[in-house]
Amino acid sequence: MLLTEYLLTLLLTVGSELALIPVLVYFNRASRRLPLVLTCVSLNLFTHPLATLAHLVLGISLAHVEATVILVEAIGYWRIAGLSFGKSLAFSTAANVLSMTAGFLLFR
Repeated sequence: MLLTEYLLTLLLTVGSELALIPVLVYFNRASRRLPLVLTCVSLNLFTHPLATLAHLVLGISLAHVEATVILVEAIGYWRIAGLSFGKSLAFSTAANVLSMTAGFLLFR
């Protein structure tokens, strides 16, 4: 994977997951948008490169990598943004399904 391809996939991931923040704010009225945006960007800057390396270099299956990313990001939303674990897990799952689907549609 070239650096430009990687940066495009990172931008797609962050952009698609950020697009779901208004939905999360709507269903969790106590949350403010800015902390969720910062949490989303920070978590993706942490998990995306590790997931890419795990899949492309170490050969770990995409399903296992994505399941791990969903869990790590859910814990992040729970602990950092203060969401309930259930909402964190639901949001993390929806966000990662959206970004993975967008990636498959654009890059496969």
